[in-house]
Amino acid sequence: NNFGLLAIYVMKSGQSLEQNGGFPEVTVNSSKNDETQLVKQAGDYYLDVSSANGSWTVTIEEYK
Repeated sequence: NNFGLLAIYVMKSGQSLEQNGGFPEVTVNSSKNDETQLVKQAGDYYLDVSSANGSWTVTIEEYK
């Protein structure tokens, strides 16, 4: 059984998942191609990515 899991959190700069908590913006638990669009206020953000049992590719595109 090859169960895979991916959770991606978009965190505001200066915050941490451990201290501030949060809900994943993207959760994937099967092999597939997918797309998610997010709209955030202007600012500095980073991704907190948790994964298990898989090979994942995350692509970020910023539209201006």
